[in-house]
Amino acid sequence: MKQLNEINKSLKKDIIVENLMISNGVYLLVSHPKVGKSMFAQQLAFSLTTGEDFLGFKVNPSHVLYITTEGDINQLETRFKLMNLEPKLDKLHIIDSDDISDFYIRDIERDIHELTSDKEPLFVIMDMLKDIKFDTSYDLNNYQEINDVVFRKLKDLCKKYNITLLVTHHLNKRDDTMGSVGLNADVSGIIKLDLCQVFRHEFL
Repeated sequence: MKQLNEINKSLKKDIIVENLMISNGVYLLVSHPKVGKSMFAQQLAFSLTTGEDFLGFKVNPSHVLYITTEGDINQLETRFKLMNLEPKLDKLHIIDSDDISDFYIRDIERDIHELTSDKEPLFVIMDMLKDIKFDTSYDLNNYQEINDVVFRKLKDLCKKYNITLLVTHHLNKRDDTMGSVGLNADVSGIIKLDLCQVFRHEFL
């Protein structure tokens, strides 16, 4: 049993995006295809690398590791230009389909380890979840497997390297997160994009 004054101060969560995200969490960014998940994620990457507000919310600047499984660095650069955004290039690190053919979580962890070796804060964007390969296969519709295989590993990465994760994923035809309800239950928060609203955020 502990008293409040005995709590380890190192466990305190830092603000990443005011009112939206705190450190060491796993967040889900969901929408139907072609609604703008990647552009939303890139806007966030821009804000985090430059320190500029994100959609009116203050941010805690950090390095960003952007993992794009469906595009390449040229597409990211084109989108940044279309949005008239210039991220700080020394703080933006990109892994794309030209770098690796298969996105294994163990290889991603190696890059995370390298980027956090100097103790700089790191925000990781995985765009998209379905393309990340874990050491064990899993059924997207199985609650227990989602928890044991996917989110246990993602949470371990956050804790081990003091990082924050944003993972993009699809909605189904009922406007629910595609797959097991474990995808919603195991995250720190969900950002849902649709064509009628800019976004909706849910803290869990």
